[in-house]
Amino acid sequence: MIPCMSTNNLMPEKPVSTLYPTISSTGNDKRKLFTLIFSLYLSLTLVRYLSPANVLLTASVTILGLLSLVLLSIKFRSDNVLIYLFMGLLTTAFFISSLFVNRADRIGHVALFIVFNFGIALILLKGYTYSWGAYVVFYGVCLYLAIPIFTGVDPNAALKVVSQNGISEIVIVPCICLYIIQASDGKAIDLKPAFFCLLISIWGVGRAGILSSSVLFIGLYCIKKDFTKLFLFGMCFIFFVLYLFFDQLLLLGLDNALFGNAIKHYLVRELEEGPDTRIDMWSNYLNNLNAFRIFFGANVLTDPWPDGEIHAYNYHNMFIHLHLQTGLMAIVFYIIIFCSFIKFWKSNRVFFVLLATICVKGMADTFLLFESWDFILYFFIFQFLRELHTSIFRNRRDSVSDEKFELLHRASD
Repeated sequence: MIPCMSTNNLMPEKPVSTLYPTISSTGNDKRKLFTLIFSLYLSLTLVRYLSPANVLLTASVTILGLLSLVLLSIKFRSDNVLIYLFMGLLTTAFFISSLFVNRADRIGHVALFIVFNFGIALILLKGYTYSWGAYVVFYGVCLYLAIPIFTGVDPNAALKVVSQNGISEIVIVPCICLYIIQASDGKAIDLKPAFFCLLISIWGVGRAGILSSSVLFIGLYCIKKDFTKLFLFGMCFIFFVLYLFFDQLLLLGLDNALFGNAIKHYLVRELEEGPDTRIDMWSNYLNNLNAFRIFFGANVLTDPWPDGEIHAYNYHNMFIHLHLQTGLMAIVFYIIIFCSFIKFWKSNRVFFVLLATICVKGMADTFLLFESWDFILYFFIFQFLRELHTSIFRNRRDSVSDEKFELLHRASD
């Protein structure tokens, strides 16, 4: 008699995705939602950069950031303790600084910027974004700037509301966001965005933009090519040719639509006499530091700065701008940034290059701290703090395991 076989054994095994459809679909829906929120936020901040006085844009950006913070803080994870502690200290330091230096302007404004940038940074930290969202925003900016480039518009008049320094900012920000998402997903480096970012920054003339976008492109190129001998030889050859024919190449590039403005700007700078204006401003701030200012920051409106009104009380340095608003907390901020560089050099060279790009740009401009794009810098700090917490927890767990092993070993003896 032939035994009966269960019909279940004859049926092919179902894949996991069909057995648990709600898990994968929920994850994809969540990522699509946050990709939409992030892309919309990034797009609106770029538009707001060109129209800063628009109340509707500011309100929309604020709502998106606060919504992200609420949604991503409902389930609190223990490895985020240091992140929330850091943001709490940063916000508190700002209020204390404002109180002690009698800085009454933009208190609520800056506090909101700190909080809602926190929410956007958490989206990147948790990896809830698809790269296509950042691609759309980045290439949308490139197409927007392609019109004045090919129609011969002066870069200083291209954005109307802000100076030519803003050109590099509106391409570097979405470009770095794109590479953060790609690196978090473990995708191969796409050099095209960095290359376009460099070209547009050169057209935009600003020295800080050219230097920072060069750091971005060359750094990512070196990572992608793994410092091959051919690349190093090629770079040495290019620098040798530039050295030999520098004057001829300058004259040749003056009539070029893309490079001509940058070369003219360089030549004008070379003919100027006296120290750089930014060096004067930074020296003024550092020379006026005392114990009170180190701890509590400063009020630029009452700062001993003769040319403050001429420069709109802008020190053109995001690190100085952070310190005058948060005092001692800024030094903690600097230490974390420095430690992040060391950590990323060992663990993630792409993050190292991206952070270096931001810091180089921020040395000559105040496009961050506290503005709409602070989430980029917060992301790298959060990444470091989360890895630090994980490392501390792992070491404690290992030490406890070693103690248990030692006790068991003694008991067996």
